[in-house]
Amino acid sequence: MSDLRSTQSVSKEMLSIADRLRQLISRWVRITRDQAGTPTSVQVETLRILNNEGPASIAALAQQRAVKHQSMRVVVEQLAIEGTIVKSADPTDRRNQIVSITGKGRSLLRQERRARALWIAQLLQQSCTSDEVAQVIAAMDTLERILAKAPKNSSS
Repeated sequence: MSDLRSTQSVSKEMLSIADRLRQLISRWVRITRDQAGTPTSVQVETLRILNNEGPASIAALAQQRAVKHQSMRVVVEQLAIEGTIVKSADPTDRRNQIVSITGKGRSLLRQERRARALWIAQLLQQSCTSDEVAQVIAAMDTLERILAKAPKNSSS
């Protein structure tokens, strides 16, 4: 597959559609998180990484979040106090710690996902006709098909 970051073969119309879709999805996510009472935070994003990627060192987490090691160490300490992660010695280097999500951390993520899904379901139910819901489902199917063709990377 060709490099999807190249703009040489993209029409102005397609670029405009893509930008509108990007803006719409970003707005949808922000409004959903706000209305569901689940704003994003460094702590929650760190839990998501651990839940999706598995245990990691503080250095690896800092790199994935593009923050300084010391900043991530503070986040990890906060999460440990809350009981949403546990730290253990790295078996290959005892000077380092490996961070893992706990059942409490997974439960917190499930509660947040459920709150957002509930808000979206209520919005769809109150705002859409059955034909519009069918259009939303068709659009989701199309987006899933498109995403299936996207190159895979470690953050997918």
